[in-house]
Amino acid sequence: MQWDRRNARVSGLEGGGARPSAEIRWEEDLRLFAAADLLGADAPHHLAEAFAAWHPSEGFRLRAGLLRVALGTESATAEPDLPLVGYAFPAHLDRRTDVGAQVTADLLDGGLFAEATWAAGCGFGLDGSDRDAPQASLRVAGRPARLVGARALDGWFAGLAFAALSDFEDPVVLRTPLGSTVFRTEDLDGDGGRWLHAETGLAAGPAAVGLEVVRGRASGVSRAAGGRVDMDQITAWSASAAISLTGERREWARGAWRAPVPAGAGGAWEFAARYSNGDLDRALFDEGWTTYDPSTQEVRTFSALLGWRPCVGVRVALGWTKTIADDSLSVFGWRGGPGPVPRLGNDDRDSSFVLRVEVSF
Repeated sequence: MQWDRRNARVSGLEGGGARPSAEIRWEEDLRLFAAADLLGADAPHHLAEAFAAWHPSEGFRLRAGLLRVALGTESATAEPDLPLVGYAFPAHLDRRTDVGAQVTADLLDGGLFAEATWAAGCGFGLDGSDRDAPQASLRVAGRPARLVGARALDGWFAGLAFAALSDFEDPVVLRTPLGSTVFRTEDLDGDGGRWLHAETGLAAGPAAVGLEVVRGRASGVSRAAGGRVDMDQITAWSASAAISLTGERREWARGAWRAPVPAGAGGAWEFAARYSNGDLDRALFDEGWTTYDPSTQEVRTFSALLGWRPCVGVRVALGWTKTIADDSLSVFGWRGGPGPVPRLGNDDRDSSFVLRVEVSF
């Protein structure tokens, strides 16, 4: 079970993604990388990433080109490495892929990870919609216990990221992990904006938990009645937990999750669950930037997954996502066709299942 581009639930076999990549390395410190998105659903020009990277030392990296800009652990993690299918609401709000430059550093013996990025404002969000506002961001994450020598709490991590936008010509979009759009605005005509992303979590042996909170602000958005107003309640948060049922260690490193490596002949089995909440500014409705068809002011999802990794790069997963909205879930018109209409039954709840096969090589 999956959601199609009309925002309607459908049953059947669907290609979730196909991303071939190519890499050229020159000696040890120069790398050219490009990844295509053959289906093009979430990368408008069928190009997911393309950049040049220079590694003058082991803990210092410079990159320039079409880059993923992530402000939290989940959005920094490649989807095959996630313990669940799809991303939670925080990643949909503040992740982008954009043309720019990025500096990454591992500091204090691996206890601190820092990443500064400038993005030009000619990229796209997690759902493929345009990101036209230039953005400067700084993300810092690390293991606080390691910095003070408390090895017993070495698995605890925390992070904070801030992004400033020189204007806010972008839409605000929320999608569920299975691709159902539950909030969407037009491109906001804002003078500026910001994102603040905080997180913490713990990776302890076969278990891992994480908590992420993002709060956004669009400043100086034009009003229908004239003048401008600040939209300062663009918020989302998520809490997740995962456990390797066959005992493989779960890892958090350099600001992202790492997939468990199967240790036995029977492969690695894992179970994960996640709750996510999105709460958007009512002024976005009042000023006409969106409507209750298709958007809802507050929405929650609960996801669970049972996965099997028979070998490195392969996962078979059975997932479930339940969506609970304040307002009825709706259906977009098909590629610019008829406008949005209420989904059959005018429901504010939905449960969908997905059986997913991932292969990376």
